[in-house]
Amino acid sequence: MNLYEYADIIDARLWITQYAKRRFIAVFEYAEIKEGGCLWRDYGNGKTLQEAVNDYKNKIVGKTLVFHAGNKHLRREYNVSSKMEDV
Repeated sequence: MNLYEYADIIDARLWITQYAKRRFIAVFEYAEIKEGGCLWRDYGNGKTLQEAVNDYKNKIVGKTLVFHAGNKHLRREYNVSSKMEDV
């Protein structure tokens, strides 16, 4: 499974943005990474869309994603499998 398939399974929106000079970033909307008791946001960065998506995948593999962390009604948590494939 790759990150696009994972996004479909957990019903999450993967934002991919292109900046000047052909730089791309990829990140799940409303998602933070949880490790221990800390939450933080990170994103994938690359010269191509695929590089950005794969960079983000590498940053979240083996960690827990928390969506809508501050909303007790919408909050969802997912563990990201270490068997995720590149796109």
